[in-house]
Amino acid sequence: MKKTKIFFTGFLIITFFLETILITSCKSEPEPKLTKPIVTLALSETSPQTEIIISWTPSDNAQAYSIERTMIRDSVTDTRYFEWRETDEICSKDDSKFYLTDNTCESGTEYTYVVTASASWNDVFNRKSSTEHSEKKSITTAADSKVQLVYPKNVKVEPSDKKHNALTISWDAVEGAAGYEVWYTNSFWIHFNEEFKKAGTTSQTSFTQEHLYNKSEYTFMIKAVNGDQCSLFSAKASGTVPAADNLTMDKALVLENGVTEYLYSDSDSLWFKCTPQKCLLLFSDYDYLDEISLSVFLEDGTIVDSGLSLSNYAMEKNKLDVFISGTTYLLRIVNANRCGFSICVE
Repeated sequence: MKKTKIFFTGFLIITFFLETILITSCKSEPEPKLTKPIVTLALSETSPQTEIIISWTPSDNAQAYSIERTMIRDSVTDTRYFEWRETDEICSKDDSKFYLTDNTCESGTEYTYVVTASASWNDVFNRKSSTEHSEKKSITTAADSKVQLVYPKNVKVEPSDKKHNALTISWDAVEGAAGYEVWYTNSFWIHFNEEFKKAGTTSQTSFTQEHLYNKSEYTFMIKAVNGDQCSLFSAKASGTVPAADNLTMDKALVLENGVTEYLYSDSDSLWFKCTPQKCLLLFSDYDYLDEISLSVFLEDGTIVDSGLSLSNYAMEKNKLDVFISGTTYLLRIVNANRCGFSICVE
């Protein structure tokens, strides 16, 4: 009985000791105290002074900084991360100030900046408590003599009623404009340092952008032009491509030879219809999922082949042995769930 008591008492002491160590080790380190960055804005000395120099005082204990920029046009607020950098990646004028230059600004436009200091790189994105924000600071860029036209207004983005996987953008006419430039980007990156691509130029007040991914949102902006004269960009407008509806054999999407279709699917399978002439299939999966496979049917539903791995055809032209030139086929892509890809036949 005495040995049992001693053993039990010893067990309690060891347990208490281990719990004490565990509790002590679990105590989080106190978050480093950050000081608020003090921001100064200035225009570049180079004409037409559309570059903005953002400088700020270093924050104690900060390991990274993010710079958020806001611009309002036609009551549309455009907020994006201009930049995010670790402390040792930022230019320093001297020991008392950091600075970065924003060369993506338009003329005659007011911009507002906020600099956020973070105790760690991850906190820049997680918006944790170990961050300290500067006060908002605003500045207006100088006017440019080339900007004589009014920017397009009332920009709208809607699914195209004539094209598959397309969005139609429309806007009000601008007096004196000979044409309009249409720019766009995938909205996933809209709040970051996104790059807009020029979709094209038109003399009309509408434009249809084709070959977009299903269920993806895109953001557009329009600029009026006439010779060397131009306007500022319009306020940004966004629209979403409708979900794919070719989920069953009777709704198979017709693939025209040589025309690439871009799809993003949240379904297990998609159906296509085609009449290849060169027996070629072009397939590119931007998620690189090797388990995606292809089944081929004749129009009457007869199986020609199944379980063909599409990874074999990715990123290059490949002859599909089961195709006979001039024959119409139904294609079923299996396991396309949550996958973006492009497909084309020739």
